[in-house]
Amino acid sequence: MAEINCANVKIFARLVECGFTTEKQIVGMSIGDLVRIPKIKAAEIRGINAFQKAIKAGNTLSFFVDEECAELKCEEREASENHEA
Repeated sequence: MAEINCANVKIFARLVECGFTTEKQIVGMSIGDLVRIPKIKAAEIRGINAFQKAIKAGNTLSFFVDEECAELKCEEREASENHEA
């Protein structure tokens, strides 16, 4: 089962709190918009950039899913199934 990427949910919540409430607004963010976000960290800027890319690619939902965690759980499940056989 996939896990929710809490860090990305927090990034989204922060954008909404700062007034970016539509995909168009988020994709259209400039450097000036980013520096006006109080106490923004480099990791958050990278997350916003990843979110912009996900929106442009039509994969908004996948931004909120921790795919690495889902892949690990799938691999663990396969390993335990193979071990049981």
